[in-house]
Amino acid sequence: MKAVCILIKFIKYNVLIIVLIIVFNACDIFPPKAYKISNNYYLVQRQSQKKIKYYLSYKTASVHGGGVVDGTVQEIGWNDSIIVVRRKALANVDMDGWIVIEVPTGKVSDPFPHDLICSVLDSLGCKDLKLLNVMEAWKSLQSHN
Repeated sequence: MKAVCILIKFIKYNVLIIVLIIVFNACDIFPPKAYKISNNYYLVQRQSQKKIKYYLSYKTASVHGGGVVDGTVQEIGWNDSIIVVRRKALANVDMDGWIVIEVPTGKVSDPFPHDLICSVLDSLGCKDLKLLNVMEAWKSLQSHN
């Protein structure tokens, strides 16, 4: 009888451990980290499959799918009127490239290639906008919060 009780306890603990492993690997237990960058926009950091990825989110510190730009943020620059993002599209059929978000209106441009970024910024009157690698931007936001 004592051996049966020990066996049942052993099985219970192993089942509990297996359930915990599945839950921690399959779900986002910890909320993503996020910093507000402009008006209602947030740069969100998520870890998935041991890789850290960054997304742009609107009105919330969490992100669904690829966020505002339907992809991961590679480079970013912003001021009170625009946010400029170089994104890597989530879907391979979508174009990687630069996207401009007009902060006051929420209008999101279609992606455009890298060779147009200078002329687009110039046409928006933002040729001096500093574009940062997303990790540099993240560190900058960390130091200001």
